[in-house]
Amino acid sequence: MNKLTVLQAVAPSAVYGLTIKVFKLLCQVFLFSLQKIHIFGQRSGIMKTLVVDPSKCSGCRICELWCSLGHEQVANPAYSRVKILRDHARYLCQPVTCAQCAKPACLDACPKQALQQDSQTGGIIVDYEKCIGCRKCLRACPNAAISFHPQTRKALTCDTCGGNPVCAEKCPMGAIQYIDIAYAHRPALEKML
Repeated sequence: MNKLTVLQAVAPSAVYGLTIKVFKLLCQVFLFSLQKIHIFGQRSGIMKTLVVDPSKCSGCRICELWCSLGHEQVANPAYSRVKILRDHARYLCQPVTCAQCAKPACLDACPKQALQQDSQTGGIIVDYEKCIGCRKCLRACPNAAISFHPQTRKALTCDTCGGNPVCAEKCPMGAIQYIDIAYAHRPALEKML
């Protein structure tokens, strides 16, 4: 069930006599309550999530530099857990980060259980002692958010910097944000209403 289906189910004709403003408010409350009961895949215990807005991304790659600096003490995008994909033909830049999935496919794909999801942040923690570099997690990730360390050949993925992601903090355009999960779907809701 997607959000548009939910809104179509609550047809405007069914709220005869209510103003449009009241109807929109009711829809927002209804969708917010659906998020709370896990219809949109909210993860219990995790209060914040990374949200990407590609329309704000300038392609500066500052997020990649700060990420690699924070994790590897070297400013090199090859060591970053966040990646900027560029579509030169359409002049678009797309930040790619871990979506902190409710049921991460990367965890199930790992034959050595080298990946664990942090119950507080939703970030994926890699146990480098267990990781064998088989790349099954990379193939399983629906967002292509896993890469591999150029030297150790072990998995690199977002751990949300322990709950304070430097990519979101340092992004000058606000293309990557770390926000309360209750507001993660808000821009989509506002467009629909």
